[in-house]
Amino acid sequence: MIQPSAPSLSFARQLSLQLHQVYFGGNWSGVSIEETIKDIRLPQAIQQHGGLNSIAALLFHMDYYVRVQIDVFEGKEPDAHDRFSFDVPDFQSEQAWSDFVNQCLNNGKSISEIVAGLSDHQLHDIFWKEKYGSTVRNII
Repeated sequence: MIQPSAPSLSFARQLSLQLHQVYFGGNWSGVSIEETIKDIRLPQAIQQHGGLNSIAALLFHMDYYVRVQIDVFEGKEPDAHDRFSFDVPDFQSEQAWSDFVNQCLNNGKSISEIVAGLSDHQLHDIFWKEKYGSTVRNII
């Protein structure tokens, strides 16, 4: 992990650090995805309140787009559509939920590592297709 010690960190490295901290802690808010989700069990994760999205739906939605970003950075043609970004799997067991949470955390680690390897110039390049704007716009 990149340590926040030198003001000479490139923008890409700073962004990578921020992504890592959002997932694993140490950010300005004092909250991380890992810490927040670690004790959530399946019944709580899939419970909806007043028609709002469940924890599982919100985590899935976030991870859906992180997976798209990873695919683009790996040179794959993403098959992503907003209409599918809340198609939460039907978790049949606590193990399936736990596996999904671990997958999301692994994807968070992967995207932060990918971003750390980018140059500041690459952050301003077109992300996949011009209509999606710059890479940095799609990360933040």
